[in-house]
Amino acid sequence: MECQDEKEQIAYPLFYDVEPSDIHKRSGPVGRSIAKHKTNKQIKKWQKALESAGNLVGWDLKNIANGHEAEAIKKIVKEFHSSYAPFI
Repeated sequence: MECQDEKEQIAYPLFYDVEPSDIHKRSGPVGRSIAKHKTNKQIKKWQKALESAGNLVGWDLKNIANGHEAEAIKKIVKEFHSSYAPFI
């Protein structure tokens, strides 16, 4: 998320075995994991990054190719290639 904010790069989150709303709201398994690290000095930075990532349009693996990982990866790569090929 720092690269997106500071270097104007584009971030595309891939939600793997987690709900996008859990990332944004820091709830469910994400919230439980964060709670374990309350003493970590990086936690505020992580929370902000998770909230930002949860607000982005990304890919939810279970909704791509019926959750089949290899097919989902092929679709994502194909989309990137068709979108960014002129810039590579």
